[in-house]
Amino acid sequence: MTLTLSGASMTRSSVLILVLSLLVPAIASAGAAPNELVEGLDAADWLVEGTAATPNSQWGMFSVRPDLGVLQPYEGATFSLMTTGDPDSTACADYDWPGALDQGDFATLEFELDVPAGANTLRFYTYFLTREYPEWVGSEFNDVYTGRITPEAGSVGYEGDILFDAFGNPITVNSALFAVTGGPALAGTCFEKHGGTGWIQAAIPVVAETRITLTFEIWDVSDGIFDSWAILDGFDFDETDIEDPIVDPVPDEPLRIGFVSPKEGPLEGGGQATIHGFGFTPQTQVIWNGEVLTDVTMQNSGEALRIDSVPGHDATESIDIVVVREDESATLIGGYTYYDPTEGLPRPEIHAVEPGEAHPDGGTLLTVIGTGIWSAATAAFIDEDGNATDVDMGTVTGPAGGSQQVVVTAPQHPEGWVSLVLTNTTADDSVESVGYPILVTMDAVSGRIDLPRDGCSCSAGASKAAPGLLLLLVPFAMRRRR
Repeated sequence: MTLTLSGASMTRSSVLILVLSLLVPAIASAGAAPNELVEGLDAADWLVEGTAATPNSQWGMFSVRPDLGVLQPYEGATFSLMTTGDPDSTACADYDWPGALDQGDFATLEFELDVPAGANTLRFYTYFLTREYPEWVGSEFNDVYTGRITPEAGSVGYEGDILFDAFGNPITVNSALFAVTGGPALAGTCFEKHGGTGWIQAAIPVVAETRITLTFEIWDVSDGIFDSWAILDGFDFDETDIEDPIVDPVPDEPLRIGFVSPKEGPLEGGGQATIHGFGFTPQTQVIWNGEVLTDVTMQNSGEALRIDSVPGHDATESIDIVVVREDESATLIGGYTYYDPTEGLPRPEIHAVEPGEAHPDGGTLLTVIGTGIWSAATAAFIDEDGNATDVDMGTVTGPAGGSQQVVVTAPQHPEGWVSLVLTNTTADDSVESVGYPILVTMDAVSGRIDLPRDGCSCSAGASKAAPGLLLLLVPFAMRRRR
């Protein structure tokens, strides 16, 4: 077995040649030695016996640490770190290793493990941080972090990439996994003004009692300016049987259900519902009155689960909703109520709302399409605490017995999910529609027509010229960086 670390400034193909050559003895540096790195990964129990060599490596590009600011080891007392810069830096300052070329630094960690008897899955945790955020999102300057597994020659088993986002892209500042951009979440890391992916768990199918090679690489793209770091920790095997690699963010939030929008629906079912809460993942299961649903989509960065078609029911009653995330579960008792639409006053029904988002400043125009909406109907936003905010109603168009349409104006409201509710009222009774989920967010377009500010005759057309000016500045910023 050979444990290989290489840190240099070169092309990807030359790194591969270097890793295989084993020609030059290790260069002493302030970084971690190979055996220390494996201990930091918690993988020493399965490390193949043999010698460790570091051909022409820069050990300073690797480190074993007990913490990195607020980031603690996911398992054990330490984690291992690889970087395109200096892991001992406390200011995220750019660092180019001696002999750096225009394309920047490149580090590789490669080692072999013996898969124990009974194991079907290898799991580990990783965290990618980069100074590329936020200035260079979407640009050519896009440092890359990859992982790969290779079974031994003549052995069966999965071979290929083991680090990627939901769209199959490698981990970069542009990947869908890149999500942690707040200062408190990165305090003391030197990335407070930059960003990272958060902890990611990777699960890879393996074959028991075979040997595997793991290769992790991190490298600068286009230039060597602005460094990136990758943390590795918590390597372990288990008996779970999976067919393909799974790479998911590790939820920071505990699993919790807040409320369901709408909170009620007809016995026949149908229509969408949204479960609001925290800590949801794409694999979170929804158990609706004892039935596991398959048409569930995670939304709003794990704060909502959309159900495309609510199941029908045979009784007018409230039912429980359970969500399950791996070994955690949360229950909303009586979270959804079924009613009989043939009883009582005709109930207005909302079939669609466009757009499905409203600006918190108010003024967003929402087109509501439905049936059974009376001309004197009223509208309101209902939040998760049951607080109601009146919504201005326009004129209802369309036949009373057919498809109708009405434009409503969203009121001022704090950010978050609300239910849009229509109410038909008589002198003696009233009946509400099933609430339709609306996301109040700063990303929504207000739709208001604002008056000019005092002393300014600016028009909406003039204000739209600003993005064009920004685009003119981009080539100069790119040239300055290079």
